[in-house]
Amino acid sequence: MNPAAAPNEAHAVDDSPVEAPQGRWPEHQISHPAILSRWEDPFLLIRAESGVVRRFDLAEVPLPRNCDVGGPITKPCKLGDFPHWMDVCKAYAALALHDTSAYTAVDIVSNALGNVYRFFAWCIRRRVLHLNVLTESDLKAFARELQPNGWFSALPIEQWIRAALEEAKADENVRSRLISRRRKKSFASFNTERLSSEIGFVVTQAEYPSWMGETLRELAPDASIRFQVQRARQDRAWSASSFKNCFVAVRRLSRIAAPLDRLTFDPFPNTRAAANASGGRPDGRTPNLPVEEAGRLLAASLSWIYEKSPGVEELLRVWTDAKASAEAAGSNGKSVRAACLRVVNKAYPEIAARFDLPRGKIGLASISADGLSIADFLHRIQTAAVVLIGINQARRKNEVTGEDDRPWGVYAGCVSRSDPFVEAFEIDMYIEKTWRDWRKMPANRITADVVGVLERLRVAMPGPATRVSDNVWERRKNKLFVFPTQAHDRNAELAEYRFSNHSDTLFKEAKVDPKWRRTHQFRRLFALLYMYRHDHPSLQALSEMLCHLDIECTRIYVTDASMVAEAERIAVLYRCQDEAPLEELAEARREYAEEQIRAMLTSAEAGGTLTRRVRRWVKALVSKVEFDAYDLERALAAVRTKMDKRGYSPESYPHGICWASHRHASRASCGRGGDLAREHAGIDVCSKCPFHSTSVAFLENVERDLRQLREAEDAAACSAEAATVRQEIVALEGLLAMERRLMEREWRQDSDRAVLEEPA
Repeated sequence: MNPAAAPNEAHAVDDSPVEAPQGRWPEHQISHPAILSRWEDPFLLIRAESGVVRRFDLAEVPLPRNCDVGGPITKPCKLGDFPHWMDVCKAYAALALHDTSAYTAVDIVSNALGNVYRFFAWCIRRRVLHLNVLTESDLKAFARELQPNGWFSALPIEQWIRAALEEAKADENVRSRLISRRRKKSFASFNTERLSSEIGFVVTQAEYPSWMGETLRELAPDASIRFQVQRARQDRAWSASSFKNCFVAVRRLSRIAAPLDRLTFDPFPNTRAAANASGGRPDGRTPNLPVEEAGRLLAASLSWIYEKSPGVEELLRVWTDAKASAEAAGSNGKSVRAACLRVVNKAYPEIAARFDLPRGKIGLASISADGLSIADFLHRIQTAAVVLIGINQARRKNEVTGEDDRPWGVYAGCVSRSDPFVEAFEIDMYIEKTWRDWRKMPANRITADVVGVLERLRVAMPGPATRVSDNVWERRKNKLFVFPTQAHDRNAELAEYRFSNHSDTLFKEAKVDPKWRRTHQFRRLFALLYMYRHDHPSLQALSEMLCHLDIECTRIYVTDASMVAEAERIAVLYRCQDEAPLEELAEARREYAEEQIRAMLTSAEAGGTLTRRVRRWVKALVSKVEFDAYDLERALAAVRTKMDKRGYSPESYPHGICWASHRHASRASCGRGGDLAREHAGIDVCSKCPFHSTSVAFLENVERDLRQLREAEDAAACSAEAATVRQEIVALEGLLAMERRLMEREWRQDSDRAVLEEPA
C-alpha cells in the first residue's frame, strides 16, 4: 500500500497554458523552474509540462488531534497552524522535483508531499512539533511502528474513520458533508477531501476499508452506491518497495537547507536495507512474457506496421481531404463530421481489400456498429510500435510513449542514420531512471521502420500540420504518441495514446491473454533473448543497452530463477518443434571437430595451446609403436577418442576455437566461479588457455575479409569512406599478425622439442 496524493492537494488554476512569473525564493533555498509561487505564499503553484498551473493549498492540509495521547491539540487542525512546516513543504517540493524525473512535475510534488503530510501527523501524535528534536531512536521507533501495514499501523486511521462515520449516522450536517451526491442525487459516494478534514489525516479512496461500502449504503439508502469494493485493499501489509518509498521520502527531510526545521541526521542511510528489515512483502518481479505469446504478439505487430499501416495512412488522408473540402464549403461541426464519415466509408471497402483491413462500416474517432474505427486502427499501430520498440530497444513504456505530461517520448525525427555508407541507425531517446537525460543509442531496421510509420501517420492526420524544427528541443515536442487535434472535431481519442486504455484490441487480435498486457516484460524479453540466445553474450554490453549504472542491476535480469527457467523452457520447446535438431547438431559438430583435429595434425597454420598438446599425444602414441607416424587416419581416430573421453567439444568464435566444456571451467582461462565466462574471451585471454586452438580456415576467412576491404578502399567514393575502411583493415591485419606469431612460436617450439628428442 503506497500512500497516494491527497485528493484536495492540487487544483487547476487555469485549464489553459499560462505564463506566470516564477516567485522569488530565499537565496539559501533551492528552487525549481516548475514552482511559480512565491516563498511567502501559503500555497504552491506548479506548472505542468502542458503549461497548465496547479495549486497545492498547503495551509488547508488536515492534521490530527493528539489530546487522546496527552497532547494539547483537542480537534483536527491544519498545516497552516504550523508555519514552519509549511516552509518545510515548499523546500521539500523543490528537492523532490530535482531528485525525480520519472513522473510529471505535478505527480512528483503530489506524491512527495503525501508522505510528508503523514509524517507530520505521526509527529503530532508523538507530541513532537519540530523535526529538529527527533532522535535516531525516534526514527527507529517510527520504522517499527509502520510494520506491517504502513501508515494504518503507525496511526489509528481506521478508528478515526469509524468514529467519523458513526458521527455521520447521528448528525445530518456531518452526513451531508461526508457524502457527495451527483446526477440529481441518484448516485452517492464518499467525499474523500471532507473525510480527510474530518479525521485530520489525508486518506485516499484506495485506502478505504472494505466495510465502508456497507456503511455508505446505510447512510444513503435511497441512492445508487459508488463504492468499488474490489478497490478496497483487504491485505494492507506494505510491500518492500512501499517501505523503501516511505524511507526515501523521510530521509529527504534531512537534506533541507538551514535554517528551516529539519532532521539533524540521516535516518535511513541505506533505504533498501531498512525496507528489507521491515519485513515487507517481497516485490513481485514482472513476469516473463512466454515465447509463444511473444510470437503471436510480434506477428500481429509486424503485420500492422508493414502490411496494414499504409491502408490506415490512406484512410487518414481521405479523412483529412474530406474535412478540408467540407470546411471550404462552409460546413462546420456535425456537418463536417457527417461529410467526413460518408467519404471515408465510401473509400473504405476498396482500401480494406488492398491492405487486408477488417471489413464493415467504419467510424472516425468513435466505434461504428461493426466495431471499427480509424482511431482504433491507429491505436493498434501505436501498440505495435510500443511492442516492437520496447523489445528491440529494451526500453520502458514511458520512454517510448511519453504518456501524460512527461516531456519525453518517441518524436518525429528521433531516428537518424549513424553511418553515411551503410544502413545503420541510431535513435534519440530519454532514459527515465538512471541517466535522466536524452541519449542516442543504436537502432535496428525494425525500429527505424516503426518510427517512420508513426511519422507518416502523424503527417496524414487531420489537424494542424507538423513542422520539423532545426532545434532538437523543439523537435522533441512533436511526440508521435500525442497528436494535437482541433476541439470541434471531438476526436479526443486520437489526441493521446495510453497503453492501459488503447492496447487491448491488438492483444485480442493476437489472441494473447490479457494478463500479459504489460510493458516492462518487453525489456525483460530483450535481456532473456540476448543472454540466452547468443553463444558469447557480454553482460557489460547488455548493461549498456539497458542503460544501467551498476552491472549488478543487469545481473538480476539474467540470473533470477524465473529468467533461467524460461530460457530452459525455450530451449526444450525449440528441440521439440524441430525435426531431430539435436542429432543434426551433434553430427555437424562432430564433422567440424574432425576437420579441426585434421588441421592440428597436418597444418603449420593450425596453432593454439590445445594444438600443441594434440601433437604431443600423437608423438607419444608413435613412440609406443601403436601406429605409423604417417598413418593419419589412425592418428585422427586416436585423438578423437581421447578428446571424447575428456569431453572436449569445439565452439567457434571470432578469434579461434574453444574446446572447453563446463567440466573444464576450473582450468579454462575464462573460468569464473566454476563456470565458463566466454563473455570475457579475447585473444589476450584465450592464447594462454589449454583449450584454445586456431585453424587455417579461420585465417582464410580473415584474409578473405581483408581482400574485400582492400577492394572497397580502392573503390571508395571519398576520403572519409576510405579512412573508415582503412581502420577496419588495420584492425584485421593486427589480428592476423598476432595469430600468425602465436602459431609460428608454437610450431617452432614443437620443432625444437622434436630435435631435442631425437636419439644421439
